[in-house]
Amino acid sequence: MENEPVEETKRKTKQQLKREKKLAEMLAFGRELYLSSDGKDFSLRAVARKMKMPASNMYNYFKDKRELWYAMLNQEYYAEVIDFLTAIKTNPVLDFLEKIESLFSFIFDYARQDFDRYRMMFIATPPKSKDGQKGKYEKQFTFSTGEIVYSIIAQSIALEGIPEKNPLMLYRYIASLISGSIQMVAQLVALDPAFDAEQTMSYVKDAFIQQYRAFIRT
Repeated sequence: MENEPVEETKRKTKQQLKREKKLAEMLAFGRELYLSSDGKDFSLRAVARKMKMPASNMYNYFKDKRELWYAMLNQEYYAEVIDFLTAIKTNPVLDFLEKIESLFSFIFDYARQDFDRYRMMFIATPPKSKDGQKGKYEKQFTFSTGEIVYSIIAQSIALEGIPEKNPLMLYRYIASLISGSIQMVAQLVALDPAFDAEQTMSYVKDAFIQQYRAFIRT
């Protein structure tokens, strides 16, 4: 009788570990499916088929694919990225151009280290909610990385006193330049493993800063 609480705790621990393992597998398969199809074939049922298990198992963990998407994003070091971006935005020492340069360098290096992770954190958009209600994973997110990046750009332009500049246009420009550059370098490396990716990345970063300086002064 005295050992019953201990045994019960052990059973709960095993069940918890089993559930955590299954959750990690769902997130991994979901991430793979989402990235490979650019979100087009992403659903709880599709992930379940990929894992060769009943779709009902997925619904035991997530209420819909939007909830799964946010659970996947939470795994992508969301807090770490948000903290770094917020530090750039609130740094009183950096001027407007230095903030943009810091922002671009961070995002560019982040994409270079793991392009798929970059796509999840900065490019991907969540599926629509069927009931308009936030699930437990979505509630953990107060704002998106895109919102912070946009606000840094808008803040920088406003501080410089150039209100006619379009922060949304510049945000899209930064995102497209980074994505295109990373993909280009990846293809070149695939063709020639001896290709100097670091030098090319450095050149692209410098070229962007020069273009941004010209943009902000026109």
